[in-house]
Amino acid sequence: MDPVKLPTAVTSLFTDWKTSQSPAFLIFRKYAYDIAETCVHDGASDDKFEFFLHKSSPNTCRERIKDEAANRVLSFVSSTLTDGFTKKKLGKILQRSTSKSLLEMSRQDPENRQKNENFLINLKRKLCLELWPDDETVICTCGQQMDAWGDHAFCYKIITKTTMSNEIRDGIYRLLQRLLITVRMISTTTQVEKELEGLIKLAPRLRPFDLSVKLDHILGDSIWQTPLRRLGFDVTVIFLECF
Repeated sequence: MDPVKLPTAVTSLFTDWKTSQSPAFLIFRKYAYDIAETCVHDGASDDKFEFFLHKSSPNTCRERIKDEAANRVLSFVSSTLTDGFTKKKLGKILQRSTSKSLLEMSRQDPENRQKNENFLINLKRKLCLELWPDDETVICTCGQQMDAWGDHAFCYKIITKTTMSNEIRDGIYRLLQRLLITVRMISTTTQVEKELEGLIKLAPRLRPFDLSVKLDHILGDSIWQTPLRRLGFDVTVIFLECF
């Protein structure tokens, strides 16, 4: 495919950009090579700067610059922190993925809303704030004293995590039912199943997956296709190295 020829009104804006005294180009030339180092991977076949100018993806550049900026901010904050506990938890506090459920889910549908007390606990957990006052003693079901941040609940290996695992499983189950039918990977919500038996012929009573998806192969040629007949998921609550 031949390249699109831009009109002169556009191309003239970039004439002599290497020597132009335009403030925009002065700033660009000042930082362009550093930006190219961040945006272009080391395995690029061309010169990094030329690749950056003519071939790099704006979205990729945006994401790599954002990650680089975040890493530099994290390094700076870590080097200036004096509180040992905050420095230890800083990576967890700034982790973007754990903020999404608190900030990005629409609350217009009442079913999407967490109970106020649950939201408060999750927010404090995210920010590593104490869940209760220092002078209040909370005893775990195992008999040990809970720490003020609730980490003990994720660290104690004797207490079963079944209830927590089931709640996570059920949440993913409801999410996949709505999501997969929207993107047309399934034709009915009943194709998302929980703890299905009979998947292993030699052990028909065994339930190998917490939840699984029976993929639909007759939705049309334009739909995402895979040779797999089923996708299975197992939910595991990991133990944290908290103390």
